[in-house]
Amino acid sequence: MLWAVKIYRLVTSYRWYYLFVVLLLTENLAAQTCSWEKQWDVLITDRDKIVLLEQVAASSPEFEPCTIRAFIELSTLYRINNPQIEAINYAQRALKAAAKLPDKHKLMAQAWVVHGNAQLHNKVYQEALPSYQQALNLLPEASDNHAKVLLNIAQVWVDLILRGYESDKSALCPACDDKALYHNTIQALQNALEKTLALQQSETQADALLHLAHIAYKLQQSKAALGPVKQAREALLYAQAFNAEKFPRQISHAKAQSGQIYYDAGHYKEAVQLFNQAIFHAQQASALDLLFRWQARLGQAHHALGNLAAAIKAYQQAVDYLAQIRSQLLQFNYYEEANKPLRERVQAKTYLDFIGLLLEATQLEKDNETRQVYLHRILKIQESFKTIELQEYYQDDCISHPQPLKNERNTCLDENTDVLSGKIADDEAVLYPIALPNKLAVLLYRQGQIHTGAMLALDDVNQAVAKANNAIWEFPETSKDNLLKIKDNLAKTQTATHQLYQWLIKPFAKQLEGVQTLIVIPDGELRTIPFSMLYAADAKQYLLEQYAIAVTPSLSLTQIGKRKPLERFFLNGLSVAVDKFGGLATVPREIDNLEALSAYKHTLRDQTFTVKNFQEAARDYRASIAHIATHGVFKGDISQSYLQAYDGRLQIKALENLSRHNVMRGEPVELLTLSACESAKGDERAALGLSGVAVKAGARTALASLWKVNDASTCYLMSRFYQLLQKPMPAAQALRSAQLELLRNKLKTSACFERPLNYQHPYYWAAFILIGNWM
Repeated sequence: MLWAVKIYRLVTSYRWYYLFVVLLLTENLAAQTCSWEKQWDVLITDRDKIVLLEQVAASSPEFEPCTIRAFIELSTLYRINNPQIEAINYAQRALKAAAKLPDKHKLMAQAWVVHGNAQLHNKVYQEALPSYQQALNLLPEASDNHAKVLLNIAQVWVDLILRGYESDKSALCPACDDKALYHNTIQALQNALEKTLALQQSETQADALLHLAHIAYKLQQSKAALGPVKQAREALLYAQAFNAEKFPRQISHAKAQSGQIYYDAGHYKEAVQLFNQAIFHAQQASALDLLFRWQARLGQAHHALGNLAAAIKAYQQAVDYLAQIRSQLLQFNYYEEANKPLRERVQAKTYLDFIGLLLEATQLEKDNETRQVYLHRILKIQESFKTIELQEYYQDDCISHPQPLKNERNTCLDENTDVLSGKIADDEAVLYPIALPNKLAVLLYRQGQIHTGAMLALDDVNQAVAKANNAIWEFPETSKDNLLKIKDNLAKTQTATHQLYQWLIKPFAKQLEGVQTLIVIPDGELRTIPFSMLYAADAKQYLLEQYAIAVTPSLSLTQIGKRKPLERFFLNGLSVAVDKFGGLATVPREIDNLEALSAYKHTLRDQTFTVKNFQEAARDYRASIAHIATHGVFKGDISQSYLQAYDGRLQIKALENLSRHNVMRGEPVELLTLSACESAKGDERAALGLSGVAVKAGARTALASLWKVNDASTCYLMSRFYQLLQKPMPAAQALRSAQLELLRNKLKTSACFERPLNYQHPYYWAAFILIGNWM
């Protein structure tokens, strides 16, 4: 089988529903076999394919067919994976190279198609349409590929109506009003439908019909007109008549799309029937990626009919199927979802909608034992979703439950009713805020029971978080009128965080009696704020004064248990100004103080703290503590997150080397400290990356800051935290004690200060969060 056909089928098996129709390489085009095809066949992820083809593009003569085919495939891969400039560049290179071939028409046609796809994905409609028309001129009118390009042209007109700006519309159709534009779109859909119906029955024809039905129905939903839905139904009826044994996947799609049309029209019983038929055919095709979608839609239809039990059963099936293909979700992106936040993608919606459904069942259920079953199921689903969030942020599907170490509490969620039994001590509690569409649910786990707070409006919570963050980021540390401005800023901070305390903590006051450590698994915007600074106005206390607090992105990803002695220190510090960052004056003192605590240390300072030296030491030195005192930046995109070394940027991925060899010996890094990092202001994805740094680095515990803090107070907090750890004291308690000394101005040492200030404002102490194992 030809490599292009193989790749096309692999792609369409996971994401046909969201892709532009990609032109197949024909038998004539593939007469030449390329040397890299055997390597290509064994690759799984898009990242690996890009690496291979980049090597081919760099090392092969540009005007050879195999190189041009590599350009074409690279354009497609980059378009799917979002770097649009590269997608367009490779399409243009393919066009330029193909133009110099003696028999150029076939490769030129493909090059024009991928150029059009890249421009359409980038919403540059005035470039996309001429590209497709150029391809159309090069293809035989009776060919499959001619029909596909007509479908791409229809896609342009539909997108122009749904997403286009007036400038785009006038550029493509200067004399068109809205009515004429709509007529052109309907005509383009009809042209594509007629050509597609004239093709021979095949996977290609079925996929084209389904794609046409999809875009036609989207147009109908936008315009509420009969024309597009008639075209959609005609395409779907034709697809459903295909041979069920040969085309079960395509028939499954057709049934599901028909079911969605009935569902949107309010005909829920008919929708249930069609979704069940879609599930049957997906089972015949062993298509797990379809089964989770159709089960979720079946659940929605049952819910609309008021059949809550059937809806829950369908959604449970959906998440069970999702669990089986979770590792593939990063390997196969979806065109329409590629630029969406994770929570707006189909797999995330499945988890979140199911949680919402179970919460509804919990509210209706009067029997507490049954309610607890529902609530524990919610926690298990939420933990699964938390894993997917980290995998997606770090683009690493290897992030999963760690193997339990000796003397470690087992945190893998089991099938028992109490999913956290034996994992959380009696004097510990777990706070689970769960961000759902438009609302926030808050759960508290304590001693085997899960308690629920009021359902909150998500916008209200996010606004309170934004106010608290703004107050912190506006802290007037360098103002000449410090005292007055700091007092005013403190009032703003306490007002905003008091509201959060009232919503998130106060409803559980009774259940929290006797708790020493509160473990928070923050969600959404709540990741951007340290819970230690939540303020109880009536008691005039911060949450820090009531509990030791730890944060973790997921309990099932956390290696909880008594830590081993902290004997071997790997210390790194950058005090001089580098790149855009100023110097960190107290870093030398900070490193000196930590060096004094251990006889076994390896230290990199300033000029010796280079990218290469760090990577080599991280690989070779068996550290129980890795301390990095340098500027660190976490952003919503992991590729833009880094730590600053003396000679360049240290990518977050490099932290994996810290514990890779230690883990093989059963001795992971106990503590990773990033003492001068910050996350992008108000960016919950950046905060997610920060909260997952311990998991990514393979460390049991991480200590990091959400914002850049005063040098002297950071030096003090670090020194005292490490001193208290040596006692030994649990990590969460040690951090709390060090923070309280700053908050209450009861400083135990002057090693970090020339002139101590008043450090009571949360700006100085609240930024530091303990992530992962709190023991």
